[in-house]
Amino acid sequence: DSIVPYTQLMVLHELLDQPDSVELWARSGLRVFESSPIKAASIRMALARFFYRRGRSEEALEQMREIIRRYPEAGGSADLARLCLGEMDPEQFLSLVENKYPHFQSAAPAFLIMADVLAGKRSQALEQLRRSRKGLLKFAKKNPLIRREIRRAEKFVRS
Repeated sequence: DSIVPYTQLMVLHELLDQPDSVELWARSGLRVFESSPIKAASIRMALARFFYRRGRSEEALEQMREIIRRYPEAGGSADLARLCLGEMDPEQFLSLVENKYPHFQSAAPAFLIMADVLAGKRSQALEQLRRSRKGLLKFAKKNPLIRREIRRAEKFVRS
C-alpha cells in the first residue's frame, strides 16, 4: 500500500500541464489512504504544493489547514504545514529537518521560501531566494517541480 503511484501520476500530469488530472489523482489517493494519516497527509501536501506552484495560494493553505486538522501528528507533512501556516518559526523547522527529517535537507530552503510567499513576506522570500539560489538550482536539476516553485517565488517577489 504505497502512495507513490498516486504522487507520481500527480507529478506526471502537472508536468504535462493537466491540472484537472493532478487533482483527480490526489482525490483518488485520498480516498484510498484516508485512514492512514501519514500517507493521506503526504498526498494533501503534494496537492498543496501543486496549488502553490499554480499560484493558488488560498487552496494551498486550505490543504495545509486540513492536514493540521485531520492529521496533526503526521510527521513532516504536518510540520511543513505548521511552518507555512505560521504556527512554527523557520528556526524550529530547520531544527526538525536536521534532527528528524534529514531527507528534507535539500528541499528545506524551498519550503522556507514557500512559507514566506504564502505568508506574503516579500522581503524574507527575496532574501531566502538570494541566500539559497545556488543550492536550489542544483536541487532543481533533479526535480523540475522545484524549478516551478522557484519561478513562483520569483514572480511573487517581483510583483
